[in-house]
Amino acid sequence: MEFILLLSTAENTRKAYGMAVDSFHSYIQEWGIQSQSFEEQLFLFVTFLLVCDKAPTTVASYVSGIKSHYKLQGVEIQNELLLSRMIRGVRNFNKGERCPRLPLLIQQLSLIIDAIQARFPRYYQILYKSMVLTMFHGLLRVREVTDTKHNLLAKNVSILTRHLDESRSLTQHQNLVTLHFDTTKSDQYGTKNQWTWFGPEKNSPCPVRAILEYIRIRPQATWFFVKPNGLPIPRPEFLQTLNEVFAQVLHGHILYHSHSLRMGGAVYLMLNGWSKEQIMAKGRWVSSETADKYCNSIHKLFSR
Repeated sequence: MEFILLLSTAENTRKAYGMAVDSFHSYIQEWGIQSQSFEEQLFLFVTFLLVCDKAPTTVASYVSGIKSHYKLQGVEIQNELLLSRMIRGVRNFNKGERCPRLPLLIQQLSLIIDAIQARFPRYYQILYKSMVLTMFHGLLRVREVTDTKHNLLAKNVSILTRHLDESRSLTQHQNLVTLHFDTTKSDQYGTKNQWTWFGPEKNSPCPVRAILEYIRIRPQATWFFVKPNGLPIPRPEFLQTLNEVFAQVLHGHILYHSHSLRMGGAVYLMLNGWSKEQIMAKGRWVSSETADKYCNSIHKLFSR
């Protein structure tokens, strides 16, 4: 019956609610609060989400998913007033300055890649490694590489190498690779775009090798980054993967988020001599103030 009721909601809503329930259960186990009531557990979880600097909309979505899951099991919140005021408090708290996000440095990126390779089966090692390096060096957001309408690699991605058929579109020249793709209509830089990755300095994770390795095992699919069955990676699932890896290898991990990859990529380009105009084009930023904010995020590392 629960399965049939879940089918009454949109697919993305089901996925988001499922991730919320999984996160809630993991929190209960990790903090050893199994003996407390469901209400107490949920109130503590909301507080935990606030400390983790989750957006108000994310907190509200998590609470809705958890409530829906437990309501189907006959368990309901008795003190709805307190819960609604807590969510309102989260909104008011986030009207002020949110906790600073820190950029990932290239050295930390190596630790993340090592953790991915130790944690997952081979296909997902290669997939997640290429996704992380694509986000870092391509200045991408999670929504642009997962199963959302904002995915830039959902269709018309061209890959061309000497070892692949010419209908695909990835160009390799020694230590660089260029990926061509259609832009979104909000892109200020034309109707067609491309990313070029260069092999970084010695002993750093190489996006060129990672992408080429992924292409060799990737199944035929419409989307670029896909599971072994050809389906795209759900955004909540990939976010949880990143958060778990960050928690494993990064000190002060609550200050790092998926956007830390985009910030770190901008800092990396700046430190390697790219001009602000070049970084703006790479990150698809129209405002120079936004680009400055990302490039200058490195100063947060020295003000902690």
